[in-house]
Amino acid sequence: AVPGHRGNATGGIRASPESYGAIRLRQRRPDPERWKSQITLRVPAGLAAGFYSLQLRATNVEEFVPFAVTHKPRALTPEGTGTIH
Repeated sequence: AVPGHRGNATGGIRASPESYGAIRLRQRRPDPERWKSQITLRVPAGLAAGFYSLQLRATNVEEFVPFAVTHKPRALTPEGTGTIH
């Protein structure tokens, strides 16, 4: 766990989770059976590329989850003409 701005993170993440700002995964690829998606975000087709945040709210809790929108990949096209032998 990574200490956050709300505390010094001395009590351990289970004792004082509000003191932590993030977790670090030890595996490069999490096990898909243990890390299933809980929500899906559909980005509008006309949304410009850039950085955005998704606001999540519950009783007495508000979080902002950052995400990036990138341009749709374009197919590569040749820049010249010629014969391939």
